[in-house]
Amino acid sequence: MTSLSHSQFALAFCVVLLAASSASSPPPAVHGDGERVLTVPSASGGETPNRWSRRHTFHAGDLLDFTPWNLSVLVVRADDYKRCAAASPLRRVADGKLFQIEGRGLFFFIAGAPALCEAGQRMVVRVATMEADLLPATAAPEHMKPLLAASSPAASPTQMGTADRDQSNKKSTLKIWIIIVSILSGLGILLLLIFCYIEWRDRKVRAIKMTAITAAKFEPMDCDYREGGGKVCEICIEEYRDQDTLGVLPCTHRFHESCIKEWIKVGVQTYCPICKVPV
Repeated sequence: MTSLSHSQFALAFCVVLLAASSASSPPPAVHGDGERVLTVPSASGGETPNRWSRRHTFHAGDLLDFTPWNLSVLVVRADDYKRCAAASPLRRVADGKLFQIEGRGLFFFIAGAPALCEAGQRMVVRVATMEADLLPATAAPEHMKPLLAASSPAASPTQMGTADRDQSNKKSTLKIWIIIVSILSGLGILLLLIFCYIEWRDRKVRAIKMTAITAAKFEPMDCDYREGGGKVCEICIEEYRDQDTLGVLPCTHRFHESCIKEWIKVGVQTYCPICKVPV
């Protein structure tokens, strides 16, 4: 008998709890167009709006009924929500009007009166269902885009620091390559200028040396040829012919004019091929 009484008492207690739960959390109504209508409780009703919102799952298209708040409701940014600042709301929901959730992310609601907001008359609604995640941010209405942008996840300080370091390393590497290329280009230009100067100087020297060559005609009967190198050109090793044009150096040695000029012009040999005296 006692056991039966305990069972009846437990059953009655469960029924009371279910009834209380049903009374405190009525099922969401359905609007005429098919959207769900969720009535947001007032902070003075026992359960705070934020605690109520954490117990519910919100979807894009749901309608929020703020009638229990008995005053206008403001949709604000996250910073304004923390400070209960009502000066620049994103949107104003008049008393008795419904607010339809559009887009995804976090929606911040505060009471139009700052004192009531400070007393707990404010709420954060998170819309992150699968259907809402498929909705692009650009599909949100214009007045909600700042709110969605503020609620989108930001990079952590570690990620930002790593990205900054990577960017800094890339810039440093680019600067180093620019410096290396600049130095190599400068050295190349300097070497080119030195080469051009040396070539110009050698040409000028050879041109001056050419003026020291005196032209003469070979005479077979000329007896002075012995002091000038005989009858054979010491450069091409060929005998002189009658009336060949010879080039006579200041040391009196004679060669074919074309041979001695080529000797001086092609190489750096600016001396006599026989006695090695500088021209």
